[in-house]
Amino acid sequence: MKITEDILNAMQSAIDVIGSQSEFAKRANIHSNTLTNYLTRQTQTIKEETLDKLYPLIAPFLSEDSEALKRRSVDSKFSTGEFDFVELTSDEKILLEAFNELPKSMREDKLIEICSLATQEVKKRKKH
Repeated sequence: MKITEDILNAMQSAIDVIGSQSEFAKRANIHSNTLTNYLTRQTQTIKEETLDKLYPLIAPFLSEDSEALKRRSVDSKFSTGEFDFVELTSDEKILLEAFNELPKSMREDKLIEICSLATQEVKKRKKH
């Protein structure tokens, strides 16, 4: 997939929130050199498997019309087909209400953290 301006901007925004390129690369489980090549535009395309690793970290920063966001919203790694977005459990409602009370910068940090945890859990389940 072509690395769009939107993907680059989302990566940079996530790096700004996380604090460093090396920490971002570590959380995404990619090599720092690979990330540097993307950010300096030495590499123009990104493998789907690498985008899958980056996605939980960059998703909050992608524009609504982003091709990367559209492709993953249809085939979400976290979707089991059992989750009903209309009817939330009381725990889910409490979680959303508490989340909305956080400052925007903290919400972004927590969303990245939750997505990373969910990705790890999905990988664990796939191994078993």
